Amino acid sequence: MPSLDSVYLTDLATLRAAIGYDEQGNPVLGEPQELMTRWVDTVKETQDAQNNVSLIEATVTVDRAVQVNSVMRRGSVEAGDGEGWCRVVGRVSTPDVKGRSRYYTLNLSKFRGQI
Repeated sequence: MPSLDSVYLTDLATLRAAIGYDEQGNPVLGEPQELMTRWVDTVKETQDAQNNVSLIEATVTVDRAVQVNSVMRRGSVEAGDGEGWCRVVGRVSTPDVKGRSRYYTLNLSKFRGQI
């Protein structure tokens, strides 16, 4: 039987992980790396404690922990640093049934900064 990764994680994405913050509080991004995901474009509205509404543009499932404020986009690293970047605004961890592996569901919203 094939592994769950090869069956479930079928979409290629590029991740630039948040590795720290600069003096202004903006995330410092690492080098781009490719990973397999399950990328589902969606539109959800969420509201925080201060009644600010934010829009979730995609829900992505990955096999590793990704820091909030990292940026991702669909496609390979070779596509360059163009459009389509999304910022990770939330993360939920889910173990498998037997507790041997863990998957992470990321909520992404449109990234409006510079790469």
